[in-house]
Amino acid sequence: MKSRSAQLARIDLNLLPILDVLLNTQSVAKTAQVLSLSSPTVSRALAKLRETFHDQLLVRSGQRLVRTPKAETLRAELKVILALTEGLTTRQPKPDMAVSHRIFKIRCDGTLAGIVSRMLIPLLQQHAPQTGVHFIGESPRGDFRADDVDLELSGRREFPPETVVKKLAEVPLVGVVANKHPLLTMPVTEQSLMAYPHILATIQSEFSQELNASLAGFGLHRGDQYMVPSFFSAALSAQASNGIATMPGIIAQPLHEMLNMAQLRLPDSLPPAEILCAWHVKFRDDYEHQWFRNQVFDCVQHIVNASIE
Repeated sequence: MKSRSAQLARIDLNLLPILDVLLNTQSVAKTAQVLSLSSPTVSRALAKLRETFHDQLLVRSGQRLVRTPKAETLRAELKVILALTEGLTTRQPKPDMAVSHRIFKIRCDGTLAGIVSRMLIPLLQQHAPQTGVHFIGESPRGDFRADDVDLELSGRREFPPETVVKKLAEVPLVGVVANKHPLLTMPVTEQSLMAYPHILATIQSEFSQELNASLAGFGLHRGDQYMVPSFFSAALSAQASNGIATMPGIIAQPLHEMLNMAQLRLPDSLPPAEILCAWHVKFRDDYEHQWFRNQVFDCVQHIVNASIE
């Protein structure tokens, strides 16, 4: 017979909150929604819990899941265990960011990094002077499970299932062009846009598909002829050609001023650009990470608001 300590060692305490919600909702999908996890992640957790407790815990009855007798017993006991666990964890004092030496890593486009860092670094110097931030190039895009990355700022894309994603802003799309571009002297319509090549950053690869679909609604076809590594590269390419560097307005604003270029307001029928922030679910309850990502949220929101004014 196994000792009590050996039996306890088999239980992954991280799975108990998932089990608690599963037994209450009796639904994998609802549990995933409550805990901001993916359904496959919850399904894998349920499989591990069944193995741990040597019981199915939830079984299908018609169109829904129902609790087994053992699950009914566990449901009451779980409340006590989780309450004790929460009591132990909440007694821990919150870290003091003024003395934290943590280094946070953000993966994003280089131009966006420059825009965000102008506000974020002074803020860190004021409130968390020992804390650092490293911006990592957005391309090649990595996986949170393999990379040592705290946050990613990007547009719409497919994220791994263990990722928490928050939409920070939705901003209009803008065209950055050379000062003597022909479109500056005529109405900018879906049709007139098609007369000139579009230059996009690789971060916009999935957004490019949405742009193509939107133009297809007008019977127009736009191929992905020019893709460059960054928004800055796109603007430089447009400066020396008749191309249109298509990008979010908050990124276009500093670029067109710095490079002495012009901006085109694109038709409202084109989809807006989203700015998303993503992080691995393991950081959800990490106080220092929560504090840091809230600073990033505030910086991005301030930048977006300033670009609208």
